[in-house]
Amino acid sequence: MARPKVDDETLFNALTELFRERGYDGVSLSQIAERTGLQKASLYHRFPGGKEEMVLAVLERAGAWLENNAFEPLRGTGDLKKRLINFSKCLREFYEDGDASCLLYTLSFSPEDSDVRKSIKLGMSYWIQILTEVLQEAGNNKKLARRRAED
Repeated sequence: MARPKVDDETLFNALTELFRERGYDGVSLSQIAERTGLQKASLYHRFPGGKEEMVLAVLERAGAWLENNAFEPLRGTGDLKKRLINFSKCLREFYEDGDASCLLYTLSFSPEDSDVRKSIKLGMSYWIQILTEVLQEAGNNKKLARRRAED
């Protein structure tokens, strides 16, 4: 079996950058091939579902990073202030101190009935649920905590 010319880390970083910059509809397979250095055939070999599968893989990878680094520690035990500071640091890292666009936002303009939109909706619901719980732990009633989490 031939080894891929581009390792997964490099590939996902390039895909994430492209989708953050241009969204779902703003990125063509040609642009993906150019940015990643892979031929279209190699991209389809790795992602038989095409661009939608690439986006879902990027969302899954980003979600896993956020879960492990930001959300799991936030839901943990211990000093709430320290957990919130860690959460904030992780978000700053994820958004490159404000220089990186919100992946969920740029991808939210994907086709309405797509699995991408469904994945984004689930991800946002998850964020809101966790933040609501933490804000309740901080002393907010459920309604206020929910509204602040949504904000």
